[in-house]
Amino acid sequence: MKIDIEGYEDRALLPFFRAAPMTLLPDHIIMEDTESARWAQDILPVLRRAGYERRGRSRGNILLSRF
Repeated sequence: MKIDIEGYEDRALLPFFRAAPMTLLPDHIIMEDTESARWAQDILPVLRRAGYERRGRSRGNILLSRF
């Protein structure tokens, strides 16, 4: 999954990760984290609890994987 919604990643992803069964979770997430100051809640701890680990980074994006 690639997501880039200009600082609103938490508002889009948190409801999904709270409600979706594990079978619907993507294997990989590429998301912009340079706008994380806009997040109402830090989504990274939620993603870690769902089994995601940071696998890479570019200038403005982070790659998280469940494997």
